[in-house]
Amino acid sequence: MKRHYSLIASALLLAGCGGSSSGGGATNTAPTYSLSGQVALAEANSTNTKVCVDYNQNSRCDQTESAIALDSNGQFRFQSTSKTFYSRPVLAEVALADNQTLFLSTPGQSKEKGMVINEVTSLISAMVNEGSTLTVAKEKLQQQLTDAGVAVGDDLLTISQPNGLEVLSDNVRRVLGKVNSHEQSRILAQIAHQLQFAGQHFATDALSEQTIEQWLEAIRNQPVQRQVINDTGVVKHFSGNSVSLENAPSEHYPGQDASFGFDRLDTQESTQNGFKLVKLDGNGNPLPDDAEQWSCVQDLRTGLLWENKSADAQSLQYRDRIFTLKLPRFEPYAEDLAASGCHDAGDNICTTQDYAEQLSQQTLCGQTNWRLPTVQEFYNLIDFGEQSQTETGQQKGLNQRYFPQQSLGHTDLDPYGYVWTSTVKFNQYNAYATEGSIQSAAVRLLGEDRGQIEYFEIYSDMVAADSGTSFQLPVRMVAAKGN
Repeated sequence: MKRHYSLIASALLLAGCGGSSSGGGATNTAPTYSLSGQVALAEANSTNTKVCVDYNQNSRCDQTESAIALDSNGQFRFQSTSKTFYSRPVLAEVALADNQTLFLSTPGQSKEKGMVINEVTSLISAMVNEGSTLTVAKEKLQQQLTDAGVAVGDDLLTISQPNGLEVLSDNVRRVLGKVNSHEQSRILAQIAHQLQFAGQHFATDALSEQTIEQWLEAIRNQPVQRQVINDTGVVKHFSGNSVSLENAPSEHYPGQDASFGFDRLDTQESTQNGFKLVKLDGNGNPLPDDAEQWSCVQDLRTGLLWENKSADAQSLQYRDRIFTLKLPRFEPYAEDLAASGCHDAGDNICTTQDYAEQLSQQTLCGQTNWRLPTVQEFYNLIDFGEQSQTETGQQKGLNQRYFPQQSLGHTDLDPYGYVWTSTVKFNQYNAYATEGSIQSAAVRLLGEDRGQIEYFEIYSDMVAADSGTSFQLPVRMVAAKGN
């Protein structure tokens, strides 16, 4: 059975479940979720260590974050009626004998047990806290360690013994003794992104006090980089006197979206709003704005490159060619693979991973790092001021001048323009979920409800045979220039 849920619809369903029952007087009891793990630190024990879920991500256990003590085995276990803690960092405060308190953490990993907190996980947690994805953070740190000749296991987040990582662990502790809570996340993230400084390596060299101080000073003097997001694209105002929107703001309806942000203060001639988009050729070089052929579009606000889709049904980049979702640690269901567009096309590019690898192999627009966008990245691309429509009268969600070929979405659904993203959530606590499935987030890109986020139940290879298909969707890949 195909299931998809919008955020709005899900909220209404949950609200409806709270009503009274006219049956046998049954009551609804909220399920309880658990989160457990260990503090992998020799000094940590039940008397000097407390652990909390760091909901506000300030690297400290606040009074509102209900810290608990370790048990006699150095383990911790939280229980809650909310699953929110699965996506938040877990923080350990360890009081050492020298009156220093270590604040160590591990990032949220969407799992119930097996969490490990130590100096290494603290570096990854800081990278995630400062904007990296969990996968990118782990891979980047692990690659640097490998390049330095440090032998590590397959997953840095599950290492409970610091074999080979003693120098790195000691350097982390010494850095933590010199930073405050407001700067801890940023400083650890900067170090983790680049483990070398002044000819010294954070994982292999016992740093002198002078080197640490110089490194911290260099990081503190760096300008703080913030990720810029696009404005909405809305440049017209409601006036109350007409069925159409007006360019000028209305004194009777102040504070409207069109009066603020990039759309108001940094309007671009090409888009007529705040979006700063540039067409690129196949090598990634900028093209004139009136170019009739282009391979990619670069968003100058975020720096991201987006592939330009094709109207040619025989092209690999055809706007409505459908793919089966494949992600790291998520293998697709056989019947979904059988329904992919690769069979009609006569090639072996059946999954989203196959497609990303093919674009990277082709070095489309000079990039070798094509991937699925996150749901936030795709939402950030929506131009809510776009007025063009499909042949059936559906409003388009992307700027028509730069993205003329917009997908219709899944053939079993109305043409809402859904495409794949890499954002998922897990179903193990949903009573109606198919065992072995996940839910994948998609943004509606066509129609009056463009921008609405919905979740589709997607089958993995663990779903029972003969369950039918779940969903196959088109895709628009993204790449970060220079990475």
